[in-house]
Amino acid sequence: MLDKRYLTFYHLSRNLSFTATAAELFITQPAVSQQIKSLEAELKLQLVTRQHGRIQLTDAGQSLQRYVRLIMTENQHFLAALQQSGRPTKLTLGCTRSLSHTLLPPLLKVLSQQYDQLTVKLTNTEENLAGLRAGTIDLSLIEGNFDTTEFDAFFLRNSPFIAVTGQRRLSQAPQFDWDQLHQETLLVREAGSGSREILTSFLATQNQHLNQFPKQIELPDPETIIQVLRSGVGFSFLYRDLVATELDQQRLWPLTFPGFHISHPLNLVFPKNSFFKAEYREYANLLQKRV
Repeated sequence: MLDKRYLTFYHLSRNLSFTATAAELFITQPAVSQQIKSLEAELKLQLVTRQHGRIQLTDAGQSLQRYVRLIMTENQHFLAALQQSGRPTKLTLGCTRSLSHTLLPPLLKVLSQQYDQLTVKLTNTEENLAGLRAGTIDLSLIEGNFDTTEFDAFFLRNSPFIAVTGQRRLSQAPQFDWDQLHQETLLVREAGSGSREILTSFLATQNQHLNQFPKQIELPDPETIIQVLRSGVGFSFLYRDLVATELDQQRLWPLTFPGFHISHPLNLVFPKNSFFKAEYREYANLLQKRV
């Protein structure tokens, strides 16, 4: 169990107020201040600063906040599992929308044999990572980038990322250059999505930027993008797995242009140094056999 000073610091890191923290913990404000000073002295680190009457976390304070939050979350999960003879009964699974139709169903089949209660949260990559940090998500299927100093992951497989359209006239061009593509309508995911991040990173390698496409439609999920593409509007960048059926049935067509060859890793992501890492490895291994 954590020393009470760490718990006091965690509450302070969330409230950024000595007064609010004291009220939340039913102790005096000087007691909060004393505990924080004692913790800083023991660690030989400054955890908070006061500027113009406002409290801010130092870099060390932000790192300690993430650590304490992880310990608190893991502690809750461990005790719950211990009460069930070592077997956890609940899991909250995060998944990006781009993977909800491909990897999520087989993963749920694996997890349903291990847990009595499963909750799935479909969000973009940024929101999935925020949920992992906050402890509201235990494990997540993610195709976007993440900080490996903050998260652990098990690689599942690579997935080709392609340009695709529902307009036959575009598909019949032998090859596109960027000037030609700038004249077409780009269908793109919202900020925070992994597929948008992958696209913008690739564009940067080609000295391109999203704002160079004057005609854009921003959409919240890949399923809507696919439906709009099938109606004959514009082009987009999607994982091939998502449009495999449409490509086979020639309801959508791939586009080719110089330098565009992307295959991005899909991962099962969880907080770093999780107590349940061995279980998560087993789930990843079982999932790899199913996809």
